[in-house]
Amino acid sequence: MKENERLAQVNGRIKLAGISQSDIARRLEVPESTVSKVLTGKMPGKRGNARKVAVALGIVDGRLDVTLDDVLVGLKAA
Repeated sequence: MKENERLAQVNGRIKLAGISQSDIARRLEVPESTVSKVLTGKMPGKRGNARKVAVALGIVDGRLDVTLDDVLVGLKAA
């Protein structure tokens, strides 16, 4: 799957779950601007907080302790 397709898929899941970018930022402990830039494709998820967001949300492959499902479930429970 291409990155732009993953972005669209992830954005759709986030929208359906009714979760905001600020919610995601708080859960991942990163700036909201980073989440926004990653979700719009303006910042590649290659390093630092951008990579943390991209991997957690399933936009790029990698391993983290947090996945998109963890983010969605954690925010719904809060």
